[in-house]
Amino acid sequence: MNIKTIITCILCSIALAVSAQIDNLPRKTLNGKEYYVYKVSKGETIYFISRKFNISESDVVKYNPSLKNGLKRDQMLFLPINDDATAEGEVAENNYFVHTVRRGESLYAIAKMYDVTIDDIRELNPGTTNLLDVGDKLNIPQKGNKKDIVSKASQSSSDTPREEKKTAKDDYIYHTIRSGETLYAISSKYDVTVKEIIKSNPGIKPNKLYKGSVIRIPVKQETVEPVYEQPALQQDIVAVIDTVAQEDTTATLAQYDVYEVKKRETYYSISQKLGISQETLREVNPGVRVVKEGMIINIPKAQPEEKVLAESVEENTGEYLDNVYTQLYEKKDADYINVAVILPFMLNEDESNVKSSLYTEYYQGFLLAVDSLKRQGYSINVYAYDSQDSLAVVQEILEKEHMTTMNLIIAPENDEAINLIADFGEKHDINVINNFSLKNDRVNTNSRVFQTNIPGSYLYAESASLFVKTFNNKTVVFLNNKDVEDGENEFVATLKEELNKRGKTYMTCDYSTVLYASDLRSVS
Repeated sequence: MNIKTIITCILCSIALAVSAQIDNLPRKTLNGKEYYVYKVSKGETIYFISRKFNISESDVVKYNPSLKNGLKRDQMLFLPINDDATAEGEVAENNYFVHTVRRGESLYAIAKMYDVTIDDIRELNPGTTNLLDVGDKLNIPQKGNKKDIVSKASQSSSDTPREEKKTAKDDYIYHTIRSGETLYAISSKYDVTVKEIIKSNPGIKPNKLYKGSVIRIPVKQETVEPVYEQPALQQDIVAVIDTVAQEDTTATLAQYDVYEVKKRETYYSISQKLGISQETLREVNPGVRVVKEGMIINIPKAQPEEKVLAESVEENTGEYLDNVYTQLYEKKDADYINVAVILPFMLNEDESNVKSSLYTEYYQGFLLAVDSLKRQGYSINVYAYDSQDSLAVVQEILEKEHMTTMNLIIAPENDEAINLIADFGEKHDINVINNFSLKNDRVNTNSRVFQTNIPGSYLYAESASLFVKTFNNKTVVFLNNKDVEDGENEFVATLKEELNKRGKTYMTCDYSTVLYASDLRSVS
């Protein structure tokens, strides 16, 4: 057993021990909701407690208002028992999954992230407004399965869940990670490989899955096998076939036990219960795609999958996952590094504009960095191209034969160009840098794309939060030029939302074109 395996085992043991400690805590029901009763130990912080109980810091304070005066040793806290494990375990079968809101996320950003509409989210989350709090949980419909989602989600918990509906048009569905779940368990549930899951989730830490996180599951395209009519056979041949079939059936039945499917059981839960792979269960029950309560299915007496199960357990180790990750993102050692810079220098224009000047300055700074690396012993070949702010020109550049030998491509700010280069990079295993576009979201779905700037929505949220903390006791006044019809910018909207959430009042001063002292009287 190597050191990585030992460390993994130790960490798992610690996690199980902590989970057991939490489960053994005293409980108390207040206003119909059940809480853990927890005694604060020396050195603990609100952040530490929130991580320990897998709830947000705001929820810790929400259920314990006395914490506004500070956290003290031996203080007794009421911490809500997170019942999401059951709900999250069923979300895939209910055609929706759970998303936990993070700082900077809005309904618009979340809808765009999962390729659904804001109305789709609101249908599953009645009463939801644009003011989201960090830690809020939203039910998100699975893409392509929106028609009967609401009726399905509103069914009582006693209903028998259906297995995930997969459609040929979907590239992937989403899964909310439950407490203690591993990549291997998830791969078994959805009948995909660990490697496919890792590849579909750029940046995932295979050995460190966080409860409540959402990952993509690639959907296998179902194929319909052609049905052939059996030709008419002579009577004596049919008799022989019937005899053989009866003998085979008798021999086959001797290899199996029968099992009656219980309420809410699926192939996955039965496979976990009996230690048999889902593939084996499906093989010995041909034609049974989905099991239902009361159904009688075959269970193999002998366990021909023992070797496979042993290998599967091995697949669940940290060492195996590290190897899979290394294979997917193998570092290519070479004597030199090829870098392509594709930017709109606009060299075909007679006069340079502000945009081309900025890119020229960036390129000059880039060359200084390359020169510094060369002095450290690195061999770097730079290929600079003028995209001319044209998608057609970018396509022509990518079609050059030597472009497939690049190790890195720096893309322009145009979203269509970024997407084009990103697809090229993914196909040829070339890393792509997005330095300029804050709104392009290809970094979420393409493991070859790297974004150097924080997305605008997150930047605005952090800035608004810092602004309110800095000017906590000040009156905020927004100056509004009535003659400008561009509408409210995103940062101002975010700042107003943050002020509303914190119960802070603000004022608006309207003026026309030029701001005069008299305009400010209304806010003085």
